[in-house]
Amino acid sequence: MIRSLDLILVAAMICGAVWTFSIKHQAEQSAEEVARLQKLIQAEKEKINLLRADWALLNQPARLQKLAETHAEELQLKPLKSTQIAKEGELPAIRPPEDPENDPIGDLVETKSEKDPLTTGSTRVADE
Repeated sequence: MIRSLDLILVAAMICGAVWTFSIKHQAEQSAEEVARLQKLIQAEKEKINLLRADWALLNQPARLQKLAETHAEELQLKPLKSTQIAKEGELPAIRPPEDPENDPIGDLVETKSEKDPLTTGSTRVADE
């Protein structure tokens, strides 16, 4: 009788050890996953900070003024008048449908890209 009780206790001890080992293994895997995700989050935060810095560089007023002066003929920009500023209630609720046949900005971009590829401060034109 005692021997069968001993065998049952040894089997319970082995089952407990296996269960403890599996829980420990799952916890280690979860910790590794958390560490991997934290690295990914940090990398994404660094990318966001880099993009914000790039955005700030591209939106510098002096740079935009130089671009506006360089492309003044194509853009035909004029100073803003106070009558052109609308309040929220004055704007139409629904955007009018776009007419693909009559798109002056799209035509301007297409003709400009055919003559000379557009360049910005953050990209280089590939040598052909």
